[in-house]
Amino acid sequence: MKSQKQIPAMSMMAIGSVLYTAYLNQSPVQIQTQRQENQLLPEVISGLVRGYGEKDIYVGDVPIRMSNLRWAALS
Repeated sequence: MKSQKQIPAMSMMAIGSVLYTAYLNQSPVQIQTQRQENQLLPEVISGLVRGYGEKDIYVGDVPIRMSNLRWAALS
């Protein structure tokens, strides 16, 4: 895993708004999680929001815990 630059964290409300807009319009989204491994931030994940559960969203086929999101933006 390569190191990514640290993107400023967003509020959960702001992240939710981006994800909702992306889901409604089937627009690509980019996200970064808060999980760090060996002091490295995870890579930015890009894709379509395919769905959501009670605590997870699905970007492509990847389930991501909502509480673990740090940043989101429309692509």
